[in-house]
Amino acid sequence: MENLNEDCLFSIFRHIAELQDQIQVARTCKKFEMIFKRLWANQKRYQVFNYLEWQSWLPQENDLSYFFHIRRDAVTSIIMVHQTINEFLKKMQKLLKTNNNKTLSKNKYLCLEAVKHFVDEEKSLGILLKDSDIKLLVQIIPNIVSLHVKEPLSGKYIWDFHKLEELYLYVPSQTSFEIENVHFENIFQRLTYLRILDIRLYDGMSRLDLKPLLNCRNLCILKVNLNPLKNYICEVLLLPELACINVMLDWDIDIQSIGNVDLYDFKIYQTNEFYHILKSQSERIIGLAIDLLFLPLQANLSSEILLWQGGSMLKKLAICNCNFSPDTLIDFVNEMKRLQILSCRCWENLRNEHVLHFVKQCKELEHLDVSFSSNINGKLLYEILGVFKNQNREHPIRIYYQNSGLEVEVEKVVNAWY
Repeated sequence: MENLNEDCLFSIFRHIAELQDQIQVARTCKKFEMIFKRLWANQKRYQVFNYLEWQSWLPQENDLSYFFHIRRDAVTSIIMVHQTINEFLKKMQKLLKTNNNKTLSKNKYLCLEAVKHFVDEEKSLGILLKDSDIKLLVQIIPNIVSLHVKEPLSGKYIWDFHKLEELYLYVPSQTSFEIENVHFENIFQRLTYLRILDIRLYDGMSRLDLKPLLNCRNLCILKVNLNPLKNYICEVLLLPELACINVMLDWDIDIQSIGNVDLYDFKIYQTNEFYHILKSQSERIIGLAIDLLFLPLQANLSSEILLWQGGSMLKKLAICNCNFSPDTLIDFVNEMKRLQILSCRCWENLRNEHVLHFVKQCKELEHLDVSFSSNINGKLLYEILGVFKNQNREHPIRIYYQNSGLEVEVEKVVNAWY
């Protein structure tokens, strides 16, 4: 076989299915190894390093080490599952200290310079991550641009990831640990490329001071708790690149003080910030969704938020569980020339004339949801067809009608077809 040219050998070797068998052949000589390197370079799955997955392919430690060191300069992502970061690092320390049967000196590790993404997919145990683990992680993968960590940490050494653009520190479990303010400040002094930041606290009241964040001029997406956002909402909204804010409500409830769970008022009454955003940023808002079951707003909703001043930009509107008259929302719709999606789910007082007005005014409308709105009736379908005919509309409109007053008429028409 050594007399065959590389293209012939490549065609032969690619039919060897098992990675273990490929490695056995690759170790035969340098020529075969080079051909297998070409073969492995074309496979994207070998660009993502999942320690446990690779170990399942190569149970023999020497095979795993051999293959890892061949591919390490091409690995661009690390995904960590079924282990904590500390457990993962212990395995990586052993793997990275050995290179071609040569052991590096103490505390010296090969780094994975090509790795850009580190994702922790393990369910958090709520145990505080050691600063030393983050320090070691920086040493191993210094050039990452995206870091997902599901274990609570102090924030120390995060700033040593100099190229970091996306930082996800949301811990989806009950833990009171939160990044320390002094480290939070250092992060924004040093990470000038940061575009996406997720610092939500799942359990408890967030005490973060967001002032350092105001210097992050490249920030596009921010996920944060309401409590720290309140103090800087005006300044945050002025960040030049900001396109999205995802706000989590702080959980600051004494469970023991709740006498009867069934009688506990779970509604959200902190609406000042909500109104402020709608009033000050109306020209930038393209989508708005409100569930009035959880966020009870006044019947004079339109006069409160003054959304129609910038409603011409709105493309998506969902207002659900409405128990006051839709007449108060007519002013909304008159300016919404670009509206494409409208959801009026579970509107107690929604009638045909309201829906018809929305359809007439919103000529770009493509999706209309009137599910669970019982006071409309089958005549609405034919009235909408009349509007389409009069306005010479060519694009269809999709109507979602589950458990609404349209359901009987729709079923009658469908049954007539079949």
